Amino acid sequence: DKGTKVTILNVADIPPPPPANSPLPLTISTETTYVTEPLRKDGCVDYVGAINALAKKGVAAENNAFIPLYELVSRKAQESAFRSNQAYSWFFEELGTPAFKADVQHKGLQLRSLSVYTNQLMGRIEKQRLNTDTGLYELTDPLKSKQILFVDRLEKNQGEAVLRPWTRKEFPHLNRWLKFNEDVLTRFRRATLRTQFYNPMVKSEAETVQLMAAFEVGLSVRALGQAALLRAMLHLGEGRTPEAIEDALAVHRLGRLMYRNPTITGCAGGLATEGRASRTDMLIAHHGKLTLEQLTNWRQRLINLGPLPKLMDAVNVFGRYQFLDGAQSYMMYGPRALATLSGLVGVGANVPGSDLPPKEWLKIPFNRRLVNTINHAVDWDQVLEEGNNRIDLLVAAGRKSTCAERRQAKDA
Repeated sequence: DKGTKVTILNVADIPPPPPANSPLPLTISTETTYVTEPLRKDGCVDYVGAINALAKKGVAAENNAFIPLYELVSRKAQESAFRSNQAYSWFFEELGTPAFKADVQHKGLQLRSLSVYTNQLMGRIEKQRLNTDTGLYELTDPLKSKQILFVDRLEKNQGEAVLRPWTRKEFPHLNRWLKFNEDVLTRFRRATLRTQFYNPMVKSEAETVQLMAAFEVGLSVRALGQAALLRAMLHLGEGRTPEAIEDALAVHRLGRLMYRNPTITGCAGGLATEGRASRTDMLIAHHGKLTLEQLTNWRQRLINLGPLPKLMDAVNVFGRYQFLDGAQSYMMYGPRALATLSGLVGVGANVPGSDLPPKEWLKIPFNRRLVNTINHAVDWDQVLEEGNNRIDLLVAAGRKSTCAERRQAKDA
C-alpha cells in the first residue's frame, strides 16, 4: 500500500562467508542423500563411488565378463577417460587384474576394425612401408583417401549383411575381415559365459556434478556383439544354422551382462544389444530350416537366459543419484556447478569466473557470500526429500505393465 515501508536487502544483509570447515547445510541420511557412504573429503556423498560399490557386489576377477571382453577391443578411444596414470592404475586395481598392454589389433589379439583391415590389405598390395610398432602400413596420401572410401563401402556392406543371410561370394571382404577376427570371436563367446559384469566408472577431474562427468570406458565391447551377429548371418547364409544360433546366444548374453551395470547408458547399451540379437533370432527362425527338436532346444536355451532387468531399476539408482549429486554440487558451489553442467550438456551458462576451478572460484569472497546466501535461503533436506519422493513416483509409474497404467500413475 501507498506509504508502507519496504525493507530492501543490501550488501550488509548478506551473510558473511562461512569458514572453510563449516558443517554441510544438509543431513546425510537415507531420506535425503539416499545413501550415507562413501563420503568425499568435503563430507558430501561420493555418488560415483556409491554406483561402483553397488555394481561390484558379488563380482570377482574370475566371474567378471568385462575383463576378457574389454581385453578383446581397442582401447585407444577410451584413453582420454583416465585423467592420470594413477586413475589408470586404479581402474585395473578395481577390476582385480593387471593393467592391459597397449592395443595389439594387428596381432589378432583384439577385434581388428575395418580401418585396420583395409590398411593392412592395401599396404601389402601397394608395398607400403610397415610400422613394426603399430603393425600398420604408412600409406601415401592418395592411398589414405582410397582407404577412407574403401572403409565407407565396407561399412555400408556390413549394414546390409547384418540384416539378412549372406555368403562369402557376396561380400568377400567382410568374410575375410571375420576370418581375421575368428579367434577373437571364439574368445568372445567364451567370455559371455561368465556371470557378472563390472565396468568401473572413472571419475573425471570435475569437482562438481561428478557422476554426470564420470566415464564408462567399456561401452566399446558392443562392437564384439555386432561382429558376432554379422558372422551369424554368414553362417545362416551358408547353411550352418547351429553356429548362427551360438553367435546369437552369445550376443543375448552380452546384452544381459551389460544390463548389470546400474547406469542408464549401460542399460541402454544392453537393451540395444538385446534388440539386435532378437532381430537375428527372427531371421534364423525364418531362414534356418530348423527341425522341431532344434527349435525346442533353442527355445529352452533362450528361456534359460532369464528375464531382462528393468530399465527403471537404473532410473531408480543412477537417475536418482544424478539428481542428488547435482543438488549437492549446487549446494557446495552454487552457480559454478551450473557452469560445469552446461559444459557437459552443451547449454551455455554465463557464470562469471567459470574458467576457474570450482574450489578456486569459491575462494573469491563475493562467491562464498553468494553460495552462503543460497544455502541460508534453501532447506536442502527438504529439496532432497522432495526429489526422492518424485523419483519414487516416477519409478513406480514406470514399473506398471501397460502404457495406460503408466500414464495414470504418473498423473496421479
